[in-house]
Amino acid sequence: MAVIIFSIMKHLLWILTVLLTFSACNGSAESGDALPLLTPYRTKPAVTVTPEPTSDDLGETPTPAATATPVMHIVSLNETISSIAQQYGISIDAILAANPEISPNAMIVGDQVLIPAAAASGNGVADALLSGVIQFGQPYCSLSSGGLWCSVMVENTAEFDLEDTVITFTFIDGEGTAIAEKNVLTVVRTLKSNTTAPAFLLLADVPTGYQQVDVSLFSAEQAAHAIGEETVTVEEREVQYEPLRAVITGRMIVQADGGSDRAGLTFAAAAIDDAGNVVGVRRKDLTVTRDESFDFSITVYASGNEIVDIIFYTEVN
Repeated sequence: MAVIIFSIMKHLLWILTVLLTFSACNGSAESGDALPLLTPYRTKPAVTVTPEPTSDDLGETPTPAATATPVMHIVSLNETISSIAQQYGISIDAILAANPEISPNAMIVGDQVLIPAAAASGNGVADALLSGVIQFGQPYCSLSSGGLWCSVMVENTAEFDLEDTVITFTFIDGEGTAIAEKNVLTVVRTLKSNTTAPAFLLLADVPTGYQQVDVSLFSAEQAAHAIGEETVTVEEREVQYEPLRAVITGRMIVQADGGSDRAGLTFAAAAIDDAGNVVGVRRKDLTVTRDESFDFSITVYASGNEIVDIIFYTEVN
């Protein structure tokens, strides 16, 4: 029994010694003794990627690029494929390409004609060579009962014929800023070598603040075929002049070798004042029988100044 008690006391004494030793170690740490430091592994710093701000972040809505919008033209009384082309400053071929179902000689009132987007937007590129051969007279503008009448005489100085010559009228304000533009074809589709023809327009809404008008070549094409296979002969012509009106009457014939017995014909009259300005233009489109003489009549009105001369144009389409 004494041996057992001695053994228990011996174990208790050992436990007490361990506790006292642990307590002494803690006390040395709290009193400022240095502890061994751990050396951390070297690591790459974290990379923060800042995304580029988007339109949503900025509270903005992207503006889409402007696109040209085609125009649907409704044919009215006495309109022809030629007069529609003249109105929009686009070639007859471009209209026919956009409207393959249309028969140029069989249009009726109410027909729908799609005007290609390029014409509606007025986008075009003039070849540098063609720009160099086109010469312009002095642009002329005059207020009339229908609005603002503007015209210019266009000359083809090249040794070749041009087709579908489109002229841009640019209206400029007092500060030299372009405020409006309008594209129109010359009165005849084919501008033959070393000849002149007018381009004209009538604006119902006068550009506000315009002070002057400038003209430039918008587009043109070199004629791809020989001109002169069909000829128009004016057999008789008479002009009756009034101060602001001229009536042209007579007979003409379209002659051709072979082909259809019918032909599309454009004829036009340009009224000239004593200063050489084109003060009025009138044109007509007809379908006629080849090799048969027919009577014609056309009346042209002046926008302001009195008429002193008439230039007459004919063309087989």
